[in-house]
Order: sequence, then structure tokens, then C-alpha cells
Amino acid sequence: MAYTSLRVPSGACPTHFRVRCWEASTRRCGGYADAGYCLAGGIWSELDDDGVADELEALLVDRSIDEAALRGRLLEFLLRELPRCMRLVPARRREKFIDGFLLAVEEGRADR
Repeated sequence: MAYTSLRVPSGACPTHFRVRCWEASTRRCGGYADAGYCLAGGIWSELDDDGVADELEALLVDRSIDEAALRGRLLEFLLRELPRCMRLVPARRREKFIDGFLLAVEEGRADR
């Protein structure tokens, strides 16, 4: 049975993130890794629901999963919760995007 939710995902897609994706698509900056880093730094303000923010926080601090599982679950979360943002990231560039996002987390830029 497929997971369905009555909650509507955030329609947010901040201008600064759209600009980073445009720059990445035209090779005017560090690519989609920079866009991932940018989104991670401001993601908490884009999540409408505290429960969703708690879900992301729990995912990012869960040490019981390996890196491949973390990357997959993070991508699923972002696709589900910030679909407008993720439509700007081509599927072939999502690995780099997640690299940038996790770098921001590692450096403490994605703290609540």
C-alpha cells in the first residue's frame, strides 16, 4: 500500500535557491552542490510544520543508518516536502546536490 498524507507539502521555493539553481544550470558557480548547501542553510524556515522539521532533524542525527541510506532518505524527504525546490534540480545532478546539503549539515550550517 502506498503512503499517502493528508498534509500538503510546502510550496516554498525561495528566490535565493532559484538563483543558485539557475547559476548551476548555466555553470556560473559551484554547481548543484552549492544549491544544496544553500538550501540546507535555510531549510528550517521553509518547512511549515514542526513535525516535518522534527522528522528532518531526526533523520540528520540518526547514526543507526549508513551514508547511502541517509542520502536516499534525505532525497526522498526533500522530494516529498519541497517539491518545487527539487523540480529545479535535474535527476542527474541530485547526488552533487545531496553532497552540498550534507556538507552544510556537517559544517553546522543546517542547524535549527
